[in-house]
Amino acid sequence: MREAGEVRTVGIPSSSGGAGTATDGSGELRLRKAEERAMRKTMPTGIVAALVVGTWACAGTPGPGDAEYPFNLLGTYAGEVVVEGMAFSFEMDIQTHSGGGFDGSYVVTSPISTSGPLVGTIVADTARFSLDYLNPTDGCGGNLDATGTVEPGGGSLAGRVRVNDSCNGYLSGTFSVAREGG
Repeated sequence: MREAGEVRTVGIPSSSGGAGTATDGSGELRLRKAEERAMRKTMPTGIVAALVVGTWACAGTPGPGDAEYPFNLLGTYAGEVVVEGMAFSFEMDIQTHSGGGFDGSYVVTSPISTSGPLVGTIVADTARFSLDYLNPTDGCGGNLDATGTVEPGGGSLAGRVRVNDSCNGYLSGTFSVAREGG
């Protein structure tokens, strides 16, 4: 294969009827100009094709918060949080925003009653969220940090929690919630 701009010597018929080599460069010049014209015709097509493919690839992949993203969380989820063996009935109402952030509110209904806001993020199929709480029966409060896996379609979320409680220190546990109504 020749490099761009390289001149190649080609055989051309001589006046005596045999094959000869152009010594004045006119044969090479015609060949090189024909190659340049062919290049000009195909290069714009290649550039346009690359731009179309590049635009399609970027625009064709939904991200967190986009309607087609399979791991968005949206709606009311109910289930439980289990901390050091104690189960708490838990609900959260959340919505994923563009870029993967989500927010909403939570309610614990049993064995205590407390509620408040929560915030989180989704990256791929992993959701992380955090909430602050206050236990009205003993005055202990703290923060719960959770990390879990979102099932495709966003119908359920399950994982691990870490609690920093003002009365009991650091505690660990699990959570599992499913979207109400499917």
